[in-house]
Amino acid sequence: MHPTKGKYLTKDQGLELVKSFEKSGLKAPVYCHQKDINLCVLQYWRTKTKKLSRKEEGNLIPIKVISPSLYTNIIKITIRGLMTIDVSSETDMSTLKKVLEVCKSVANG
Repeated sequence: MHPTKGKYLTKDQGLELVKSFEKSGLKAPVYCHQKDINLCVLQYWRTKTKKLSRKEEGNLIPIKVISPSLYTNIIKITIRGLMTIDVSSETDMSTLKKVLEVCKSVANG
């Protein structure tokens, strides 16, 4: 019987459970069966871990440079696949900052 069976996990225990699962390389049902853990418990902590990691990202949003052009000073930035911004070397940084703040609020819905 798993030491946490029948009682609630602390945050640390839940995070450790998710780490252990991810490290195992097993499918969730197989892992839970081997560890004698309810699958719902693992699913709960996987979801909670994702939410916690999003909160810890703070004000950062992931961006991906699609294709810097070799012939111009323009960089295309795609934000979470929702929007694309072309930024040139002449772009005013304070304006870009304001645009990115709006994009962040839209992307976070």
